[in-house]
Amino acid sequence: MARGDFMLLKFRVNNYKSIGTEVVLDMNAVNKLTDNKHFLIESEGGNVLPVAALFGLNAGGKTNILDAFYAMKKNIFYSTLLDKNENLLTTPFLFNEEMSNQPTAFEIFFMVNDKEYNYCYIITKAEVIEEWLSVRKFSKNDTKWTPIFKREGSKIIHSKYESLKEYNHLINNKMLVLSFFYGKELKSIYEFEEANDWFRNHWFSDNTMDFYNDSLQFYYEDDKLRKALVKFLQKFDIDIEDIIIEREEDKDGNKKYKPYTRHNGNKYSAYIESHGTKKLFWLYLIIKFALDFGGVAIVDELDCQLHPFVLRKIIRMFHNKDVNSKNAQIVFTSHNLIILDRRELRRDEIWFVEKNENKYTELFSLAEFKTDDKQYRADSDYGKHYLAGRFGAIPNLDKEV
Repeated sequence: MARGDFMLLKFRVNNYKSIGTEVVLDMNAVNKLTDNKHFLIESEGGNVLPVAALFGLNAGGKTNILDAFYAMKKNIFYSTLLDKNENLLTTPFLFNEEMSNQPTAFEIFFMVNDKEYNYCYIITKAEVIEEWLSVRKFSKNDTKWTPIFKREGSKIIHSKYESLKEYNHLINNKMLVLSFFYGKELKSIYEFEEANDWFRNHWFSDNTMDFYNDSLQFYYEDDKLRKALVKFLQKFDIDIEDIIIEREEDKDGNKKYKPYTRHNGNKYSAYIESHGTKKLFWLYLIIKFALDFGGVAIVDELDCQLHPFVLRKIIRMFHNKDVNSKNAQIVFTSHNLIILDRRELRRDEIWFVEKNENKYTELFSLAEFKTDDKQYRADSDYGKHYLAGRFGAIPNLDKEV
């Protein structure tokens, strides 16, 4: 395995929005599956999936699963900045009084080079209840988890490094320990730097990109990136000769960026372009950053406003080892059945989302399905069987209203 792998391995969350009991997205490949083995990313810890596609009915909870990723990351970014009147970011299950008063748990397993990290925190809006970070090396001789720290309330109660406990008086009940140690010089303690680097520099989400300003700033400041965007759009037969980004300041001194496109030598406001073209402005950044630096791209409704062939092309970029040389991954939601096909996705890359009888969101993989006590066949027609209701996760439109 080449150094520089920053892969998502597993994500767990419970009691968040429509998620009641735990849901788990597992990016570790199901080894007994033989279909499309060339899609897999090989690592010392085992084979890893480059793609996870979530399908399901509207209001089933697909977006909430991805939003849980964003909430976990945002708490890591901002917990040290909260004042006494501000809350940690969580929304417990809304439709059950008992659950609404219970904490939310976010847990993630991820890879940094030759190591696997496990990070978890359990919170209410008002406080951090538990938090821990553990690490293990991918080694045939030593696969034991080493706890870097464990925290209860506002105190570190156990750590590989006893010196960390000296900071307990500075950690309040809303601060995440991982956030607190971000950027601090800790002699011979590298785990905080690696874990924070993964969250901050190898996790790309459409929640953090705004076509109207943030993403435009990247193109304004990096001319090579702007030219690369033009070539990217032209690959999809979008008739744009060039893109121009101009900067101006409002009366308060805030910098604003205005995009223009060039057609037939003439300059036009980019806001007249189609919704799909405008979406590709910020989507390109997420894809490029993931492919260039490694990490995971998380996109809600990837197919929305895009031609099905564009969607398929993006998925194939992550499956192509020449294009995806840094072992990037993409996790996304979709309704488009063009990719619900054995030639486009492995069975363990296809996930379905629906609500159970308790109105809790459930997440399950096509790899879990069996027919006559046998694994669901790789040569089956996934899209046809999905529309027929074989896997669930579709609306019941025959129900009387």
